[in-house]
Amino acid sequence: MDINPSARGGGAARSGLLAGLALKLARLSALAAGSEPEYPDEAAARHPQLVRAENKALALTRAQLESRISSARERVLQRELEVSEYEARRASVRRSLPLVEERFRLSRSLLAEELTPCMEHLERERELEELRGDLARLNANLPRAQAALAEARENAREIELEFRREISEQIALVELEIARERERLQKATEQRVRAVIASPIDGWSRTSPITPSAAWSVPETRSWKSCRRASAS
Repeated sequence: MDINPSARGGGAARSGLLAGLALKLARLSALAAGSEPEYPDEAAARHPQLVRAENKALALTRAQLESRISSARERVLQRELEVSEYEARRASVRRSLPLVEERFRLSRSLLAEELTPCMEHLERERELEELRGDLARLNANLPRAQAALAEARENAREIELEFRREISEQIALVELEIARERERLQKATEQRVRAVIASPIDGWSRTSPITPSAAWSVPETRSWKSCRRASAS
């Protein structure tokens, strides 16, 4: 006779919850390690639908993470190209600047001796000013581009670090919940054991006026007592 069906049902429910938590923990551990999940054999065999759900959640989480990382890496690549472009242009300007300055000095000497047209000298001067302006702008823009690159790289690293922190926190919460559920299951099992020990035996109620031991005793009848007195006399 099942004297506490609710306790039995509660224990089964907690066992199912524990199996689900164990499968979830395996999925989170796989995300943290970047590996395939190793589901507990018994839980996976008993709850294949939960395994499918965890695999689906695993694939979705990885796809979302990969999308975020891919976008961050694209931004890093763009910033790297900007820095490379600034550095290449500045190197080119620095190589050209001494030659342009030398032509300008020569043109100025020729102009003083009236050996070159004034317009040509002004063109040399304009070229030199533009080149110096380009160099000044590149010198100002390059540090900003380098700072933007460093920020993009930091953001890319932060995405992975934030993901790992979140997974670690989720793992800790699941492990805590598993410990709590195991404690509840243990208490429920102990309660059921105590209930079985204190339960009626073979259908006899402890509140019944006739106990199981009383059922085995035969009450004395008057005729039996009379026979006993007669024999005694």
